[in-house]
Amino acid sequence: MMKKKLIVCTVLCLTAVISATALAALWPNQKAEEYTEENVSDTASPSEILNTASPSEVSVAEIVPQKPEILPVEGQLAADLDGIFRKYKAANVSLAIIEDGTVTRHYEYGYKNISAKKPMTPNTKMRVASLSKVVSTMAAMTLYDKGELDLERDVGDYFGFRIRGKQADVPITTRMLMSHTSALADNMARMQRGDPLRVVARNSNSTVNPGVFRYANINIGLVGAEIEKITNKRFQDYAQEALFSPMGVDCGYDAANIRDTSDFANLYNAEKEVERTAETQAKPVKPRKIGEGYTTAYGSLLCSSTELAEILTILINGGEYNGQRILSRDTVELMETPVVAAKAGGVTFEQCLGLRRNHVFGRDVYYHNGNALGVISLLAYDKEHRCGVVVVTSGAGGGAKDGIYSVCYAAAARVFEDLQK
Repeated sequence: MMKKKLIVCTVLCLTAVISATALAALWPNQKAEEYTEENVSDTASPSEILNTASPSEVSVAEIVPQKPEILPVEGQLAADLDGIFRKYKAANVSLAIIEDGTVTRHYEYGYKNISAKKPMTPNTKMRVASLSKVVSTMAAMTLYDKGELDLERDVGDYFGFRIRGKQADVPITTRMLMSHTSALADNMARMQRGDPLRVVARNSNSTVNPGVFRYANINIGLVGAEIEKITNKRFQDYAQEALFSPMGVDCGYDAANIRDTSDFANLYNAEKEVERTAETQAKPVKPRKIGEGYTTAYGSLLCSSTELAEILTILINGGEYNGQRILSRDTVELMETPVVAAKAGGVTFEQCLGLRRNHVFGRDVYYHNGNALGVISLLAYDKEHRCGVVVVTSGAGGGAKDGIYSVCYAAAARVFEDLQK
């Protein structure tokens, strides 16, 4: 019986070789090495040709490029990063590196649970604080691409009530919200209490005029609520639909949308007291009425540094992710276009839509900081050289340098130095 099977297999293999040879004679100029992504729409693989009557009838399925393995940071860079995070007394760290538009390396430091001595892993998720604002802006811009979000329209039109800053006759637009030029200010007592949006917006006036930079969480909070009014979906669900699910990344603004919630880190303050437990982060968010989800978009994203870095590659690669178009190239360029010259913490920079731009680390970078519940974080990328870094820490101390928290600045500076080699 075994001999019969071997004979049948041999005959089948010889038949396939002969068939392929005959086909090659029919198309002598078709070489194997010509089967590339550049001409994939016009060329079929050998197996597809064998099952087709004519090459002109072949329809090749879209080929999704294989992503390279993300490797751990090693050697001198790992040793130097260890030293930096020891110096700033970080409790835990998740870091990812982007090279040539691709996430290539990951790094972890410390414990996700200090008392249980559970080390951080490449998959450990944390609440990344205000880095969420960049991703929330990207989610909103998918609606802009569809023609459903007008950046110049009075945002009150979406909510059915007026939202005004210091100057009541100046409409507040989505562009103002995304660039923090709305003249609104945070009323954190009301926001943390979860007051109705109409009440929060009415009590969020600042002392500056519209068009002047003033950073405020409520700006991106309102963008999230706008998304809800436009889509009739909770903001976190739309972000899942527009960004995370197409990308295949297991992160979200609500643990209910995350498949694996078993690997979260406690968030520690500088005294190594727990500000928010892993268990709390892994709990689903209490649903709010559609259009009232303003507390989610500005700081609640839950992800690992590698997942956030994957999202960041969309901007670096002009709106594409692994062969998929997530945002149009024009929309990415719009996000990266400066809106206003801004100043914060004694540092001048250009404020874009959801991003800041400045010359830092010896290069021009787009970036955003985060600081909440013990988390100190940074995302930064160099568009010209298609590289970047994401740093998420908790429990660290220290001040700031060039408008970036010192612990993140030191780590990012060392990474960018390594990327120059």
